[in-house]
Amino acid sequence: MPYLDFSHTTELILPNLGKPLHIKTARPSFLGWSEHSRPKIMNNKPALSWKGKPSVAELVVSETLGEGWKGVWVYKPAWNENRAQGILACSGVEGGTWVNKSKFGGVMELSKPSYRRSLLPGHAADAVRSIYNQIKDKCGCWDVVAWKGEELLFVECKLVGKDSLKLSQLSFLEAGLQQGLSSEQFGIVEWNLG
Repeated sequence: MPYLDFSHTTELILPNLGKPLHIKTARPSFLGWSEHSRPKIMNNKPALSWKGKPSVAELVVSETLGEGWKGVWVYKPAWNENRAQGILACSGVEGGTWVNKSKFGGVMELSKPSYRRSLLPGHAADAVRSIYNQIKDKCGCWDVVAWKGEELLFVECKLVGKDSLKLSQLSFLEAGLQQGLSSEQFGIVEWNLG
């Protein structure tokens, strides 16, 4: 898969900004994992086929941002001072067992996968901490935190027709802008199954 093409924009109205803000947007199609009918990975996320293994959109996005970019999926976005770095991030999903989830209509789900834990570099962790210090709920970090040297990028992944930005994510964006980040340091990936 080539790198993501952020040639589209999404117009957002932030809670306190009061004027439209345009965020760069990519609209890729991803291949679904075909080993099972309608497979899911944790929390009813669609399983995607990536490098011959099941994965999730957030991890595919973290690997397709562009030359030199490194990224991680922030799968526990709430800030917790008791964790070594405040948030839980990973760079891959491994292992697990496929089980039938009758509550989801017989969907096969990868149960209890293990995550390749990752730490954010200091400047990225500091940026997230600074944003969380400004917002009261300590949640809303965007799905992917990426870096290329000192550059930072926050990316939110949304399955077209199934998901939209939450108020906590808009508050995170707004706080990031107030902390001196630019709107160019945020991106949205509106993906679908192709």
